[in-house]
Amino acid sequence: MSTRNGLLQKLVLDHAVLVVLLFSASVLTLTLNLNFLAATLAFFGIPSAYLIWRRPRNFEKALVGGALLGLLLGFSFDFVAEFNGAWAWASDTDLFFPFKLFGVVDVDILIWYFLWVFLVICYYEYVVEHHATRRISKHARPVAYIGVALAAWVVFLKYVYPDLLILPFAYAKLGTITFVLCALVLLRHASLAHKTLLVIPYFATLYFVFEMTALEANLWSFPGDYLGHVVVGVHSFPIEELIIWIFASSAIVAAYYEFSVDDER
Repeated sequence: MSTRNGLLQKLVLDHAVLVVLLFSASVLTLTLNLNFLAATLAFFGIPSAYLIWRRPRNFEKALVGGALLGLLLGFSFDFVAEFNGAWAWASDTDLFFPFKLFGVVDVDILIWYFLWVFLVICYYEYVVEHHATRRISKHARPVAYIGVALAAWVVFLKYVYPDLLILPFAYAKLGTITFVLCALVLLRHASLAHKTLLVIPYFATLYFVFEMTALEANLWSFPGDYLGHVVVGVHSFPIEELIIWIFASSAIVAAYYEFSVDDER
């Protein structure tokens, strides 16, 4: 019982630190007019560093997951999304790397994708997993091959058949694809569903605060077609953003991580 109480006290303390870091990131972004990359480091990089400091052995798998799911698969996802204007940078957004890969994907957002996935994995491994292993799943290599093929395919279409990349309501359609693939993973291992859902409360809070901070700081915009909008004060954002990113994406990333990098247990 004392061991369980000690673990609970440790998690309460860690969450208190993470909440302080979250609202500190928001204050720093707004008061110092941080650019997108600096805000990303504040919201995702610093909490990741804290969780790795608390459990260093999670670094390798978080690094692999960030590279595989964030950089590689994230490239194709963002390529199609930005090609269709599902989201975009506000006109005066200051990007650290002022150029786009293949004229579509900004380097800054690839760093964001990496740190986004990296933090989800760090949190999932630290808070949810209790049988930590450093073994990388046998699925990592085929998933990497699929990621490379997808990236090559979307770039090929952009230059040869760009009309095939046009998706009305692109955010909703891309989100539906991620939901379906996640459902397939969870159908194969239904026991993972409960575990992956445990990450939502913290990350839904993090993403909502980041969303409001980014809109107030004019870091991004939403010029595409959407199913509806959510209005919070003077700001609004697509309902897809609320459902797909703010509420569901952390659990989806955790499920993909279990399948592609972790042990599916």
